[in-house]
Amino acid sequence: MDRAQTTSYAFDDHNIQWGAIEVPGCGVLPDFEFAPLAGSMDLKVVDFLIKFPPKKEVNGRVVNLIHAHRHCGITNLFVIAGEHHIYEPDGTLREVRPVGSNTVSSPGDVHKECGGPEGGVVHYSVRGSGMLFEFVDDTMQVLGGLTLEGLVAACGG
Repeated sequence: MDRAQTTSYAFDDHNIQWGAIEVPGCGVLPDFEFAPLAGSMDLKVVDFLIKFPPKKEVNGRVVNLIHAHRHCGITNLFVIAGEHHIYEPDGTLREVRPVGSNTVSSPGDVHKECGGPEGGVVHYSVRGSGMLFEFVDDTMQVLGGLTLEGLVAACGG
């Protein structure tokens, strides 16, 4: 298809019900917003949106990264708006995912993440059972996490 003949749309999130992200064992993640979409215990899948605020830097370091965490399920991501930045646990930038990026990740990777200069909205579709996200400290000790059961419940299922 010729891109010159396609229509471009701006993402309008005004009708999405955004709320806080609370991680058992870690508390509420400041600045980030969560919108549950759908989940199924039978199918072992949950879908949700995360709205990242614009990236904030102080003295060359990003100060509003989501805490270091490990994805414990297969995670499909689609960047709907803005950018999605992935960082190593030490704060080194690993990857910038622009709007329209789609990635599939295997379980196990530990990283931090945030939005780009204008923030970002990312669709997560996660497959697995039990613990889907483990939040860790600098020594990789688990502080808390998000389970399939908890995320499906947040979706009303």
